[in-house]
Amino acid sequence: MEGDKIRVTGRSNSGDESSQSFSIKEVDAKFGEYKDSIAKLVAKAENYSPLDEQSGSSESNSDTNVDTKNLTSEQLKEWVSAVLDKQFSMGRSSFPYDLIVENNDGYAYVRVKHSELQVDTITMFRINDEGQLEE
Repeated sequence: MEGDKIRVTGRSNSGDESSQSFSIKEVDAKFGEYKDSIAKLVAKAENYSPLDEQSGSSESNSDTNVDTKNLTSEQLKEWVSAVLDKQFSMGRSSFPYDLIVENNDGYAYVRVKHSELQVDTITMFRINDEGQLEE
């Protein structure tokens, strides 16, 4: 702290560093904005449905049924991404990932691999006979 200013230093994964000074009032305001943004993102993840991708709007989906046994690869990846993002927000250790869709024994599987480390598989998801996503 320098008087009523706080110096914030950020470092990127590549090692780049940047610093900036803020007043305590500015930090409080930015933190409030950040909390509001996070709350909105968490609400979106909690309410995510593959239906959103088909119609383009979550409000118009109230009386539409989706056959979760018949999703596109992209819809399945988005569903798994929403689940992972929710898990990360609830304390699971976050990591950069790649999603690979596979078909094994008639089931759609999504293999979750770490995108930066040489690791075979972190976890897998699949859609079961009832159209539910299982990890």
